[in-house]
Amino acid sequence: MVSYVGAGKLADKSTNKPRRSRVRTWWLLVLLVGLLNIAAWQRPRVANWLGQLATIAASSDDAAGVERWTGWAKWVYPEAPQAEFALARQQRRLGEFESARKHLQRARIWGVSSGQVELEQWLTTAQSGAMSTAGPQLAALLGNDGFNQAEVVEAYVQGYVRMRDFQTATTLLQAWIQDFPDDPRPHAWLGLIFVEQRATEPAEKAFRRALEIDPQQPLAAISLGQLLAEAKQPDEAIPYLQIGLAEDRYAAGAAASLAQALRDEGRGEEADEVLLQATKRFPEDHRLLVEQADRLIERGEYQAAVDTLQSAVEAGTRRREIRYAYATALRGLGRLEEATEHFEYASEAAAATAEANQQISRLTDEPSNIELRYAIGAAHLNYGNTEDGLMWLMSVLELAPSHPATHRQLADYYERKVVSQPEFIAALQRHRALAGPTPTEIALTEVAPTDASPSEATDSSDAASRE
Repeated sequence: MVSYVGAGKLADKSTNKPRRSRVRTWWLLVLLVGLLNIAAWQRPRVANWLGQLATIAASSDDAAGVERWTGWAKWVYPEAPQAEFALARQQRRLGEFESARKHLQRARIWGVSSGQVELEQWLTTAQSGAMSTAGPQLAALLGNDGFNQAEVVEAYVQGYVRMRDFQTATTLLQAWIQDFPDDPRPHAWLGLIFVEQRATEPAEKAFRRALEIDPQQPLAAISLGQLLAEAKQPDEAIPYLQIGLAEDRYAAGAAASLAQALRDEGRGEEADEVLLQATKRFPEDHRLLVEQADRLIERGEYQAAVDTLQSAVEAGTRRREIRYAYATALRGLGRLEEATEHFEYASEAAAATAEANQQISRLTDEPSNIELRYAIGAAHLNYGNTEDGLMWLMSVLELAPSHPATHRQLADYYERKVVSQPEFIAALQRHRALAGPTPTEIALTEVAPTDASPSEATDSSDAASRE
């Protein structure tokens, strides 16, 4: 009897065990589905939080941080508006305004707040140098407690510097220093203004003050390093230039200057290693290409120098430094006829840009001289100093938005650029439309009457073209 009872109990346990297991499994599945639903519902919030971290990184020029946090945000939620906003801010701070506007437009469509979009639009306008538009808005932006005041001031300082309004920029920087005494950036920007004014001692003092606050501040470090290198103090310059290597925004320029300083110190192998590593990071940077070619030329490796610069030359570069180094390498190979062409271009470019730079001092007394600004910008843009050329031409449009010659210069520039970067087609079309007809087209219209026969019109066109 006992044995039967025991057997029955065993049987009951054996039949209940699978039932309980199934119940537990169902509960686990329900819990898992619930967690997945919660996770899916929270995805935009998580992505938004990651995007805010990316925005903080963008404001600090932390390229690695921006890449990391935006990558995670878009993995969690592909249409993450705050991540797109962070990319807009990063591109704006780099001066890539067309790219910044595209990211900002996408961020707005995906749902970033209107306040953030409006702020970034004003900062882009200010940083690009459109101060007649952005200037009156400064007080309102600084009076908004929801905005990063230092971010606002920095963009406006850059805009006023672009317009060569150093007095207003300096006033803003002094207020920034007073309100944020532990921030190194205003001292670094103040130093750059002194460099523009060729005031070496105040510039060095400002850079050193920035580095007292933050010994790793990249803008101050590389600027001080370059200042010392130009003053033939390479041993003092090297440690500061090495700091600049850590930040992508400044690393290419820091590497080129560092390599030169190392060579001046007789540390050629170290210079080669710096160039090798930097070229891997920035394979198309013209400063690194020229520095690498110069090093090869010094060693008599002329063919290697030609190979280093060949693709840039074939792509139609207007950089004087590249064309001069290329000519030097060709001469080393005995290809004198080819070298002469590039030497002549380099000489012409050097003379044109030197003359343009001499004219800059006139703007202190004639800040509204549109034609002077245009001449300076056109010279730099036509001879390969793209950044300065664009800056000066945009300053013309700030004072005279419909200036045809400036729009024509910019249209020609973007026409060359869209060959490799089709995203600039909108900028090309906009400037081409605003440029209006060329002087030749106007002359053709005036010479050929509307009621002329086809043969008469052709004859008139030929005459106009010969003129």
